[in-house]
Amino acid sequence: MRRLDVSPATPLKADEIKAIREAQHVLQPAFARYLNVSKNLVSDWERGKKPPGGPALRLLADSDDAAQTFRSDPAHHSGGMPPGC
Repeated sequence: MRRLDVSPATPLKADEIKAIREAQHVLQPAFARYLNVSKNLVSDWERGKKPPGGPALRLLADSDDAAQTFRSDPAHHSGGMPPGC
């Protein structure tokens, strides 16, 4: 069972947000739908015009954690594919 993380979400820099999205292999419109925000807001975050906050910041952090777990855990890969593929 996964424990609920109640610690404050760490603020993210523009390049970190873009890297999280790119690690998921999605374009800004799809990422915006996942986060339930506008594509323009995702664009603003990635250009450093506005910082994400509240629930969006937590979802971004969780997305990054999930992507890192997937890339580093061989159990998530089938057919002998190495992590990162």
